[in-house]
Amino acid sequence: MKKHHWINDDIVIDFPLPQSMLYLIEELEKLDAEEDYAYFNYAEALDTGAKELYRRGTLTRKQWDQLCLKYDGVYE
Repeated sequence: MKKHHWINDDIVIDFPLPQSMLYLIEELEKLDAEEDYAYFNYAEALDTGAKELYRRGTLTRKQWDQLCLKYDGVYE
């Protein structure tokens, strides 16, 4: 049984993230549980934030990809 509607539970995020990204992920979890379509706005914000962290060297390209694959909302 799937736990989430849009979050891919098969992907595990096991690397440290800044507080701002953790906040977005927490909101994504709530919006997914409520089946709120605002989820997709937050998913886009997460992607944009991850891209900036990649540009700064805080995240690797693989980590950025993992975040997008887990939270991009195309899982359902």
